[in-house]
Amino acid sequence: MCTFNFNEDQKLRRYIMEEFSSEDWQQAYDFLKAGERTGNDKPRVINIDNGERYPDGIYICYKDGYKALFDGQNSKDGVSHIGIVMGSKMLGVALDYRGEYSLPRLDDEDEFDGYIDNSTDAVADYAGKEKTERFRKSGMLDFELKDEEWLPSIGELYLIFINKKRINEALAYVGGDKLKGWHWSVTEYSATNAWFLGFSSGILTGVSKYYTNSVRAVCAF
Repeated sequence: MCTFNFNEDQKLRRYIMEEFSSEDWQQAYDFLKAGERTGNDKPRVINIDNGERYPDGIYICYKDGYKALFDGQNSKDGVSHIGIVMGSKMLGVALDYRGEYSLPRLDDEDEFDGYIDNSTDAVADYAGKEKTERFRKSGMLDFELKDEEWLPSIGELYLIFINKKRINEALAYVGGDKLKGWHWSVTEYSATNAWFLGFSSGILTGVSKYYTNSVRAVCAF
């Protein structure tokens, strides 16, 4: 005889599936779980499949996939990252720094044509995930990135920078590392130089990859 031990979440799913039709049970489950995350008696479930989008703001994102607007009353358990939604731009910010590192100086044998040597184009670069793959494949990164993480581009760093105040409030709330100092981007100026951004001043400049600066990973919202 087999005995099954259900956790509380599995019990909740089982109960809802028995009480609701096959078309409605998932929405009811999402509604109740959203309430746990936000502390709100009447949480609004965002239905992305129906074309809705997350409202602009800073979010607490959880390891089980739930996301809730940061309001200072959110659950602190199981937080994976801090999320940003700003118009069509959506991004997740890691809770802590990886440390201070230099970046690989890669040769041009692959005929890479993604260098950006002016600030106007650099701040419009949101291709951090794609460009990080170039560094991954080199095997020369001195720090670890999770499979779902990448190094931010300059455009992604500016998205974080202009929301820094509220992001830092959320990071402090969940016990993460506040944003500060100079941050490397994966937007390259040349084979030997890359752009980095000062989070205290907002200054953008291109410098040698031999310098060591803070590394803060990002991920999909």
